[in-house]
Amino acid sequence: MSTKQTASKIEEIILVQPKRVNNITLRLSDDELDTIEAQARKLNLNRSDYLRHQALKSVRRFKPKPMKSLDTLQYQELALIRKELSCQGNNLNQIARALNTLLKMGVPCNIDIARLEQIASESYRATQSILRLQKKHNN
Repeated sequence: MSTKQTASKIEEIILVQPKRVNNITLRLSDDELDTIEAQARKLNLNRSDYLRHQALKSVRRFKPKPMKSLDTLQYQELALIRKELSCQGNNLNQIARALNTLLKMGVPCNIDIARLEQIASESYRATQSILRLQKKHNN
């Protein structure tokens, strides 16, 4: 695409924009300012239009940086946590199934509240471990 075509395309984009009322302050060296002004002149744009176009072009092309990969130790820890959560989920399903069966049969139930609290506590600790790993991984 020629410089004239690029300038024409940029002018079209600029003409359909809503009124601009926000400002951004930017500090530049003399050399940086000269470079920007020269590039804007090449495209027959004023400094603001040129900078706006460059900034928005960069934003449209932006791709988030990929997450760091997990090291072997973190992966193993996550696998153990997943296994533990799966076991706890199975335990809770078995408890619920047994209680429902007993209730349907009209049998009074003694619920081991201490065991349920233990399962809930283990689930909470496993969840907190996952959150710590996630936070560590994102930093």
